[in-house]
Amino acid sequence: MESKCSTLVFVLILSVLVFSGCGPATAQPTEPPTATPVDVPTSPPEATSVPEPTSEPLPTSTPGPDVLYEGISFSYDDTLAAEVVAETVPAVGPDGVAEWEVEPEHFRLSFDGYILPETFHEPQIVVYPVSEFEASSEAAANTIAALRQFLAEKPATPDGIPFLPLFNAVQMMRTQASYISFQNGAGVCFVTQYGQAYVPINNQEMFYTFQGMTDDGSYYVAAILPVSHPTLPAAVTEDPGDDFRDNFDSYIQEIEQRLDAEDMSSFTPDLSLLDTMIQSLEVAVEIPDTEQSTEDWLVYVNDVYGYQFSYPASATITETGVDGFPTDELPEGMSAGEYMVQLRETYTDKLCVSVSYELGYINISAPPNQGFRYAICGRTGRAYGGVGKSDIIVIEGQSYTAAGYEEIGPGETLMYHNETLIVSLADGTRIEYGAAPSETATFEDYLETTRDVLLQIVASYEQRATSTPPPGTLEDPYPGWASYTNTDYGFAFRHPPAWVVQEGPNVVTLSQQTLTLVIGYRRVAEDVRLGLVGLPAGDFETRGAMIFLGQELRRDVLVYDGKDKAVHYNGTAGVQIGGLEFSISLHEFTADYQAIAILEASQAVVDQIVESFELTE
Repeated sequence: MESKCSTLVFVLILSVLVFSGCGPATAQPTEPPTATPVDVPTSPPEATSVPEPTSEPLPTSTPGPDVLYEGISFSYDDTLAAEVVAETVPAVGPDGVAEWEVEPEHFRLSFDGYILPETFHEPQIVVYPVSEFEASSEAAANTIAALRQFLAEKPATPDGIPFLPLFNAVQMMRTQASYISFQNGAGVCFVTQYGQAYVPINNQEMFYTFQGMTDDGSYYVAAILPVSHPTLPAAVTEDPGDDFRDNFDSYIQEIEQRLDAEDMSSFTPDLSLLDTMIQSLEVAVEIPDTEQSTEDWLVYVNDVYGYQFSYPASATITETGVDGFPTDELPEGMSAGEYMVQLRETYTDKLCVSVSYELGYINISAPPNQGFRYAICGRTGRAYGGVGKSDIIVIEGQSYTAAGYEEIGPGETLMYHNETLIVSLADGTRIEYGAAPSETATFEDYLETTRDVLLQIVASYEQRATSTPPPGTLEDPYPGWASYTNTDYGFAFRHPPAWVVQEGPNVVTLSQQTLTLVIGYRRVAEDVRLGLVGLPAGDFETRGAMIFLGQELRRDVLVYDGKDKAVHYNGTAGVQIGGLEFSISLHEFTADYQAIAILEASQAVVDQIVESFELTE
């Protein structure tokens, strides 16, 4: 598989990538990990050929692995390192650290006495538990989802390859890429370099990496192994100058083509030795069962709106129907009472389903009740401030972001300290879960006894066929798209699942490779700046209009040298909808401004995202 890329791909960890003098950051354990040195092998493993990208034959297992730790095993050539030190790295939580530093407990296998000393990156293989990483980091969850899709499609010339661990830096180039299998999984290997500035590809920072997953999807395997090539400089010791920066894309393309043409053995270490080591890898870690047994759980079936879920026998289920309607919806010539009878017959008493369990609750609102149009099916406000929070929940094999907040008041009981989170499904179903009010139980009690079970109940949700279409349901205009909900400001929108969502103060961005949609928002009374500072070269051309939350927006395209460089909706003025103000613009963040040309097809997708906005309050 060849990889030819002429555009520097920016990875946005928050809403803006900041270039600075430091290198990629990796998470540091909060407490010393437990290390286990592994003996040097007495003889190198027998090398096998690298599989062709179009086929993935399972390599033959090497008897007697050189490394065996917690069910992880592999063999390696003794020219690579003096020994491998295996360790269990403690989790790093989100408090007080950057988003790219958040990691679950995982395994790290470090190569001591590596063949290349004093490189920027430490040579290592890391093994992450997928579900824990998805739950702890939205950015990691998006990367894992992207790798799943990448390995399913196996593109021949990718613009970028998903990569973990998260770096606060840019994947500058890809070369010598191929798809390979290990003993119980598969992935992609390639040579790359990450950076935060325009610097030459060099032997101090370049490395070989493997990005893959086990066949059962339980573990993510990432290898970072420094490599060098005799045609490259040893390190970057001085500023390369403005001419180098101005022609950086051409330089990267030339480097990729030249290194692609080199034999694997011309690198140090020989890339085939690294491939062979990865092919010998087996990840047979026993996954501890931390979930409550569901053997005795019951199944609730909503035969009207076509879904079901499992729940503990001790939980209580409550069904409710229509209890009101918007006054402007009353048909002419019909009394309010008559219309209520009609609505209740249409939507039945299963419009809102509530689950009460221990110290928590779950509310499931059917699609016709979006915005609580006919029934209050969840919390409608909060009394105290707090902090935003989110969970990653897998429902029917798809990852969803549950967004919400932890309310923190003047006391420790659940009357003052609680949480509420919301999952919005593609068909308009709204699932809310959180802590129920209590004057005696505390938030810690809720976390210890209830929260994990609520997550299990939500994850058990699945759609089922009905004999007739659910009442009030319409064909989904965005089939397969994911949902984003901002509970603090009361708005939501849909987006293609491959677009990466990142949140910052009063801004949310959606990125696909170098293309980024920037959405700024604030309440009218807030003194917060919206939109990006300054505009690049070009002139605005108005190209039609679209409907955003019921209001018409101009599409103002920034054009320079005949190419579309950006799209601003309603220009730079933004738009006010009720008590909210929005600033929405589409950009391509790349080093070469001259090369930017946003395709009409990409603009059309973003138009759909903007049109999908709805208010949730």
